[in-house]
Amino acid sequence: MVPIKPAGYKMLVRQVRQKVKTSSGFFLGSDEELKRQQAGFPIYEILAMGSACYRNRVDGSEFPEGPWCKVGDQVVMEGYAGKKIAPREFESQYEDDAEALKELKEMELAGVNFHLVNDDNVMAVLK
Repeated sequence: MVPIKPAGYKMLVRQVRQKVKTSSGFFLGSDEELKRQQAGFPIYEILAMGSACYRNRVDGSEFPEGPWCKVGDQVVMEGYAGKKIAPREFESQYEDDAEALKELKEMELAGVNFHLVNDDNVMAVLK
């Protein structure tokens, strides 16, 4: 579920948390994830992109090399990039949709947060 459609050159992303299962069944963050977090470069998944992403800001033309990433890609950004948005902030938009509200509540309980970022915040695309 994508709670909002970003405008202009904004992108809606959510942080990807990679987990490692211990032999006793506990889930821990991976060593690699911990190192990225400490360095301030977490991984995000792109959920939605505004119509002006990766376009010339002056005339709206496409970049010659095309977009650097697309919806569904996992990218590396600085940890403080963009505005953090909690799932509960979207509840008023979905008050008539019980299924969407349930999904937002599950996201919140799982610790999911969305971020609204500029397209130029992307530092690398993971392949």
